Amino acid sequence: MLAELEILAVRPVTAELVGVVEDAVGVWDRLAWYLQDALGDLRDRTG
Repeated sequence: MLAELEILAVRPVTAELVGVVEDAVGVWDRLAWYLQDALGDLRDRTG
């Protein structure tokens, strides 16, 4: 998320750029959920 905010700080903010950053944040959020779920499964299997 920090990288996305840095992008907004470097370039002039437009509605299109904000949309891209919002999409990126959403992707990271979903990815983090999958990674946490996979880690939980791994921990369950290894005891």
